Amino acid sequence: DVVVVSVGAGHSQPYTHRGQAYRRVGATNQALSRDEYNRTLLERLHAEKRWELEPATGWTVSDLDHEEILRTLDAGIHAGRIQKPESRDPRAILRGLGLIKGGKLLRAGVVLFGRSDRLLPDYTQCLLRVARFRGTEKGEFADNRQYRGHAFDLFQRAQGFLRDHMKIAGRFEPGRMERIDEPAYSPLAFREAVANAICHRDYATGGSSIGVAMYDDRVEITSSGTLHFGFTPQTLFEPHESRPWNPLIASVFYRRGIIETWGQGT
Repeated sequence: DVVVVSVGAGHSQPYTHRGQAYRRVGATNQALSRDEYNRTLLERLHAEKRWELEPATGWTVSDLDHEEILRTLDAGIHAGRIQKPESRDPRAILRGLGLIKGGKLLRAGVVLFGRSDRLLPDYTQCLLRVARFRGTEKGEFADNRQYRGHAFDLFQRAQGFLRDHMKIAGRFEPGRMERIDEPAYSPLAFREAVANAICHRDYATGGSSIGVAMYDDRVEITSSGTLHFGFTPQTLFEPHESRPWNPLIASVFYRRGIIETWGQGT
């Protein structure tokens, strides 16, 4: 008789034997490098205790932008992703968004709605850096600014910077009296890239930020952190599972109608 035993994936990865970490690939065991081991350990700890889920010590609902909270509620209702609540009280809305736990405001709530005048010195990472360089390399500035604010404020300021500096090409077609304006960059693609930078970045490092740099030939959007969950620059150009590093922050962006939950690829 043949006995078949099936063993499902465990929840305590990475696995080690005699000081060496391994991973299962098909029917073989493959040793993990030190970098792979550290990444796997970080992802396991992140799933159990994320930065965004920690209480925002010293913060209360009164320290948040109540108008932005209400705008998020109204946008979510309009997008069909939030049911109209009985109360428009900011605390009730935050509780419905999962940003209050055990009566305490979470760090994710500060990132999403914290007033700019309250962010220092505890939340220095709520920062957007924008610059327009002359030429194709970092060198001479044509414009250079920094903004400190909550996620939705930074999201809007990044798009405003693009509108201020993006070249618009105008042309006419036979039979049409109106001029056709074509922006150098797709506003929709830029919006998506900035939203992803906000939702996927590493907020645990105090000196981190989001950067938007415009050159004569390109725009670069950067955020702090590395790729996780086995993603590589190559796999991001393919359809993939959506696994945000900050799922609570990303869920609010989704419910406001800014991002989707499907990993459709770059």
